[in-house]
Order: sequence, then structure tokens, then C-alpha cells
Amino acid sequence: MQDPQVETTMNRQSCFEAQHSYDVCVNGCKVYNLEDHETSCTYCNSHMFLVDNPVKPLVRMKMMSLGDIVLRLLANPDTRAELRYRHEYDNREHTEANFIADFFDGEEYKAFKNNNNFQSENDAAINLFSDEFVTTKRGGRLFTMIHVIVLSYDL
Repeated sequence: MQDPQVETTMNRQSCFEAQHSYDVCVNGCKVYNLEDHETSCTYCNSHMFLVDNPVKPLVRMKMMSLGDIVLRLLANPDTRAELRYRHEYDNREHTEANFIADFFDGEEYKAFKNNNNFQSENDAAINLFSDEFVTTKRGGRLFTMIHVIVLSYDL
């Protein structure tokens, strides 16, 4: 369920060309499975399809996998060079002990790296955060938003 402005932005971005579309409940209750033979939502009973066109869903959600996005970033020479920031930061000549200037100076990152992660200069560091929220004061329905931050960029 995209806002028209989000839809326009996604269509302008070349990295969002290969989207996956999923039918969803008009109230956001669920994403319909491809094998679902339902015609209405099992949670709110809203119709899945247009009344005058039983093949066209009322709402479609477009998504792109994180793997597809990172793959497209690495395929572009300019963004691939920008994504090497983590590798170049790790391999810089002068480092100050006990001084944190970047996420990559932290103990959690160092422990993760020392566990045989980030073996290639093209490995990307990504943080995922989940945020749950309600849209009404009563909080009848809980929504989850996933935030993705690519740490490998020098922004």
C-alpha cells in the first residue's frame, strides 16, 4: 500500500525496477499468499478484489528484496566504489586506540568482523531495525515497520 508520492519515487529510481507485487488487505491486515483462494480477508472480512472485476485486487503492495537492492548497488561502479568505505576504513593506516569516530570503531562491529565476517572488500554492513506502532489511540492493530541502514556508505 504505497502513497502515490512513494509510488512515483519508486518508479523513478532505476534500482526499484524489479519489484515484487503482492495482494494485500485494504485495511493492512494481511498479505495474501499466491496459493490463497480467499476472496475476502479472514480478519476484517473486506473484499480482496474489485466488485466489478473479480481478478483485479483492490490493493497491491510493491516490494523489493534487500538482496536485490544490494546487488544492484554493487553492479553500479559508482555505488560499488562508495560501498567500499567500510573496507577502506578498516584498512586505513593510522588508527587511534580507544577513539570512536565511526560505527566501525565499535566493539560489536570488531567482534562481528573477527568472527570471519567481511572477508571481501565488497561485503556490505547493514543494520535492520524493527519499529512497531499503532495508528489509533486505542491501539487495535499493531503495525511493524522495518528500517534498513547500509552502514558501508560514507555519508
